[in-house]
Amino acid sequence: MRLRIRNFRKIADLEIEPGDASLVTIAGRNGQGKSTVIDSMALALLGGKAAKLTKRPIRDGEERASVEVDIGDGERVELAVTRKWNRKGTSLQVLDEDGVEVKKPQKILNKIVGPVSFDPVAFMALSGRKQVAALLEVVDLPFDPEEVEVCRVGLFGERTETKRGVKDLEARLGAMPRPERGLPAQIVSLNELLVELEEARAKHETSTTATLQASRAREHMNRCRADVRKAKDTVAAAIAAEEFAGKLFEIASKEHDDAFQAAEVASQDLPDVEAARERLSGVERTNTAIRQAEDYKAVAESLKRGRRKAEGLTDKLNQLEATKAKGLREAKMPITGLSFDFEGLVYKGVPFVDCAQSEQLTVCMGLAVARQPELCLLHVRNGALLDSEARALFEEVASRFGVTAWLEFVDESGAVGIVIEDGWAVSQDGEPLDADGVVRVGAGS
Repeated sequence: MRLRIRNFRKIADLEIEPGDASLVTIAGRNGQGKSTVIDSMALALLGGKAAKLTKRPIRDGEERASVEVDIGDGERVELAVTRKWNRKGTSLQVLDEDGVEVKKPQKILNKIVGPVSFDPVAFMALSGRKQVAALLEVVDLPFDPEEVEVCRVGLFGERTETKRGVKDLEARLGAMPRPERGLPAQIVSLNELLVELEEARAKHETSTTATLQASRAREHMNRCRADVRKAKDTVAAAIAAEEFAGKLFEIASKEHDDAFQAAEVASQDLPDVEAARERLSGVERTNTAIRQAEDYKAVAESLKRGRRKAEGLTDKLNQLEATKAKGLREAKMPITGLSFDFEGLVYKGVPFVDCAQSEQLTVCMGLAVARQPELCLLHVRNGALLDSEARALFEEVASRFGVTAWLEFVDESGAVGIVIEDGWAVSQDGEPLDADGVVRVGAGS
């Protein structure tokens, strides 16, 4: 690959040949043109619209600007891309490896470059959900993650409310007295007990009256018997009296028999008045116990239904997770071991934010290559966030993936990377440039 910039923004003239380098560091003080180097490749390759909307692409005092990007393996140029600007606008020219200008050059570039350049450091600073969104741009899943998330949130919320209701019912049931054994199935009627008591009282009064009448009849019969005896003592006067007394005796005897028969009938199967009184006095306690038992049963049934519902929702959530897990297993991820949940990326079972920096960079590189499989544009805007150890690690991971990363680094020492001053390259890693002014970074350049 080769990059040549002329009079573009703050850069006067700069040519860089990365060779096989995995990391190209553009260093210097602020405002010297570092960002211009990073932007130039993206604007040259990523589309005419962005190039047209670029404000003041031509360096002050110049009439034209250009950015040339030669794409190849170091030994041959597969595509030579030239983006030019003048006061009227911008133009794009792409030559193939035979030097023949291709038709629809932007369409060709879009196939090999992708929609945007990729900044791994900026990606690591994104929220978990935005990182997942970036992953989903390059992974085809057999399910819609947003629909699954909406379904999961709905089921989870419903289950949470159901479990909260179950806990309330358990607390209510625990505070309620357990139903007594042998309670009537229904509320006892107070009116029915009062009627029963009145009937018992009436029958006892009837029995008492009949018994009293029988006693009076016996006394009457005894008096008549005495009269008969008297009448027999006085024979002369007794005949008439005897006959009269005999008739009275017959009447009294019949009344006696009838009265005792009535008393006997009235005394049969007498209801237990005391038992009725006891039932009447305990009816309110019994009815209260029955009502409590009915409430207990209703709460127990509600608790049973709530538990069944919560179990059903848990089953649905498990099925949803199983569907998602199956889809993730079937999906072709850019990195083996990469997955995601509804909070963010997961690598080898560990949340992305908790992974080691080397693992995070590995994920970023894999994702970058997946987004731009033919020509991966890796641009790190804020290289100052990476210390020397992190930059070395970054370079090692980029080398492993076979890509070249461009890193913008604020530095005033002049000892790191390609140093830009006022639009010109003045040194490389603290050493003067070659006589031709071309910055050669890696071997083979």
